[in-house]
Amino acid sequence: MSDSFEVLAQAVGDNVLNDVLIVASETQIIISKIVITETAGGTPTYSVSVAKAGASDADKQYLAKDVSLTARQRVILGEGITLDETDVIRFDGSTSAVTIQIFGVKITNS
Repeated sequence: MSDSFEVLAQAVGDNVLNDVLIVASETQIIISKIVITETAGGTPTYSVSVAKAGASDADKQYLAKDVSLTARQRVILGEGITLDETDVIRFDGSTSAVTIQIFGVKITNS
């Protein structure tokens, strides 16, 4: 078993709910922070969901759904989220000025 502290994912919004982090086989993840940032001075929206075993999109999965941001705002979500293999984090930012960064620990069972 080995642990790796790292930036787990980074993405920009494109007005579509996309998989930004898929947990690999024989891996678990502990998320320390999910950071959402508005970078251009606008007022876009964002959504973040956690899909157990990659399940289809459903309201019960959302940490945040269609939340409005203010200019240059930063939001921190998800301290201590634990994920198992095949779990998925999805992100939707209404413009490319909305970014997501996911930080944490990856634990591999190899």
